[in-house]
Amino acid sequence: MKAIPIENAGIVILNNMIPKLFEQLKLLDKNGLLSGRNNQRAVYYLHCLSGIQSLPVGNTSLLNKLLCGAVAEDKTSDSFKINIKEQALLEDCIKNIIANWPSMEHSSVNSFKINWIMRKGLLTELDKQWQLTIEKKPYDILLAQYPFNLQNIYYVWMDKPLIISWTY
Repeated sequence: MKAIPIENAGIVILNNMIPKLFEQLKLLDKNGLLSGRNNQRAVYYLHCLSGIQSLPVGNTSLLNKLLCGAVAEDKTSDSFKINIKEQALLEDCIKNIIANWPSMEHSSVNSFKINWIMRKGLLTELDKQWQLTIEKKPYDILLAQYPFNLQNIYYVWMDKPLIISWTY
């Protein structure tokens, strides 16, 4: 049970918006599942949401792969291009969190990415779940007013749930 360092552990703060985002991006099949090339596109979209400037390789994309039900060892394609409509949907995802979290009402999309999504964490694989522990920051006290679930994530396309430990 080796803990793996993650650079974008805060991506889980978008938990409640991710299924709707994937639906809007037309990544889900008729059964509401991600599969094949759409898994890789979903990983890439989450990478772009994170604001990470480098290509999605290694631990940079591991959490995104777990959230998308992709195989951790699979190489993430860097050949995807995001059009203007897709970029707007990605930004709207963050804007929806900001709009629904009164403590964030004056945040920009960029500052939200920097302060919340680009958070270091440790990811550990257990027998029946993944455990993500997110680095604590002084302003995490604002999580007390966070309006959505931030403890457990399990989408139908994931192999096992992700348990989040983000204390404030």
